[in-house]
Amino acid sequence: ATNRPQELDEAARRRLTKRLYIPLPSSGYSGSDMKNLVKEASMGPLREALRQGIEITRLQKEDMQPVTLQDFENALPQVRASVSLNELGIYEEWNKQFGSLSL
Repeated sequence: ATNRPQELDEAARRRLTKRLYIPLPSSGYSGSDMKNLVKEASMGPLREALRQGIEITRLQKEDMQPVTLQDFENALPQVRASVSLNELGIYEEWNKQFGSLSL
């Protein structure tokens, strides 16, 4: 597995019997970006508890609200997509030339 298939030489490509391009989970967002979005959104309830004046040392599980869609919407501007359209084009072109199949 590699995230830079275009850097593989011909000999390495020949040894790979299956060359599958797995697209990103969301437009421009890598798996790592999605993880960062979830981490940022999960901080929403903690920030809200602190805004309500609950001391962090006295914070109980019962004081915490569940993570909501609003937490994700608030987190989205904080986490930027890390994969450019140019990079996506490079992967898609490589898949057209060398991929075993398209997904």
